[in-house]
Amino acid sequence: MIKVSAISIKKLRDGEFKKELPEFYELKDVVENNAWHNDDVVFTYTLAVLKKLEGITKRANNKINSYLSQKVDGNTRGQLLFLATLFHDIAKPETFASEEGSTLCPDHERR
Repeated sequence: MIKVSAISIKKLRDGEFKKELPEFYELKDVVENNAWHNDDVVFTYTLAVLKKLEGITKRANNKINSYLSQKVDGNTRGQLLFLATLFHDIAKPETFASEEGSTLCPDHERR
């Protein structure tokens, strides 16, 4: 089992969790091109979203940082937010579709 605190953007990018999180690395094979994404590789996009989250939380005020530091079943709210961000598009390979020159992943959030 992976400890949430051991996961980092760099380790994810470098492929250190391929054995434990193969579904995440399958996102490298999904490229979206539609109104919301311009030839975005979902893997790269997810890492960019994680980086953005990291920047937002670093600049957050004390009240928000205090909230994100609170523990829920052994993990901080910040760690749980990181995991939610990491996995928010995990079902895209299952829902991938191509329509009229666009690629998209309809209803991926429901899987």
